[in-house]
Amino acid sequence: MGFVVVGLSHKTAPLEIREKLAAQGEKGALLLRSLREAGSAAEGMFLSTCNRVEAYLVSGNPDEAARLVKESLARESGVSPASLDRHVYMKGGGEAVAHVFRVASSLDSMVVGETQISGQMKDAFARAVETDSVGPLLGKLVQRALGVSKKVRTETGVGQQPVSVSYAAVLLAEKIFGDLAGTRVLLAGAGEMGALAARHLIERKVGEVRIVNRTEEKAAALALDLNAVHVPYGRFAERLDEVDIVIASTAADSYILREEDVREVMRRRKNRPMFFIDISVPRNIDPEIHHLENVYLYDIDHLQGIVDANKKEREREAKKAEAIVAEETKAFLIYVQQMDLSPTIRDLSKKFESIRSAEVEKYFPKEGHDAIDACTKAIVNKILHDPILLMKTEEIQEGAPKYSEILKKLFRLDSND
Repeated sequence: MGFVVVGLSHKTAPLEIREKLAAQGEKGALLLRSLREAGSAAEGMFLSTCNRVEAYLVSGNPDEAARLVKESLARESGVSPASLDRHVYMKGGGEAVAHVFRVASSLDSMVVGETQISGQMKDAFARAVETDSVGPLLGKLVQRALGVSKKVRTETGVGQQPVSVSYAAVLLAEKIFGDLAGTRVLLAGAGEMGALAARHLIERKVGEVRIVNRTEEKAAALALDLNAVHVPYGRFAERLDEVDIVIASTAADSYILREEDVREVMRRRKNRPMFFIDISVPRNIDPEIHHLENVYLYDIDHLQGIVDANKKEREREAKKAEAIVAEETKAFLIYVQQMDLSPTIRDLSKKFESIRSAEVEKYFPKEGHDAIDACTKAIVNKILHDPILLMKTEEIQEGAPKYSEILKKLFRLDSND
């Protein structure tokens, strides 16, 4: 039995293929049952997200298992087998283990360092446990994968730097104000990027979010969604001095705030710091306001520059994470191999002990057994030491002889004699 991964991801399949397969993980229990009944897989689970659909299997017949998984996915999704085959990959053995570890650690994600994938893997594992599809090997694999994910996050900075414009803006606001609790935010515009920045700020427990937009219905709908306050567009400048953070994300083709407007606002605020995030194209806020004292302005280019620098930093940290995955993969494969060798080692020791005890009983009187027992046991242990060590250290290497199989034949360990 060995580990097998069969699936596709954002790296191998376009969105139109992935979205047809995204729900197939929910039907995975039926496929896993059929794989077990056909003898193609002993254990299995499905991981299905917007960016990947993968089957993690323990199988003695990986090619057959992969064929059945691809046929099932094609049948359930309506994608032709020939079309699907171009996008599906199969990984086995150590490559499969390393892949599962990389997925759990978000190194194979569309956004390296994102935090959702480990939770999604936990959920997929729980569903597989509920359907009795998980055994000792797959259980150990997923458990270790989640441990590797935690180790990567603890020992590297792969998930620490923001790689979205909206999140970068929020972290900049924290640098200016420190704790954002109690600060007030004005979101000008109801666009997706601005709304996302507002959501991040709400997570930081800001005191209030106000929404203003030329289309009042959109502003009201977004305010309801965010549990925010809808401000009529014509009145947003009247009380601008009451907010600490302004996010501009409108479709206006000219400035909605000019230098003289903000100068007056700062006078009313008695020069308390104010942070402006202009993520509109064309810009909504006069760049000259940046020269005003205690006024901080970042536009889309500033934020994108921060994001690009952070992506490079994540890439550097990802190299450290890849080294952890490689080390953990090697250690896990040794562990699994030694699990496989345990029955052979047990049977070999049992057979030698049976021969030893029978011969001692045959040739030596009972009153002399203690010394003879100790001596012969020591001899047997020394004889077995090298072959057992050889199996534990060399057989785990790729392409090494299967010494366990040789020993089974040499000493007839499968025999009932």
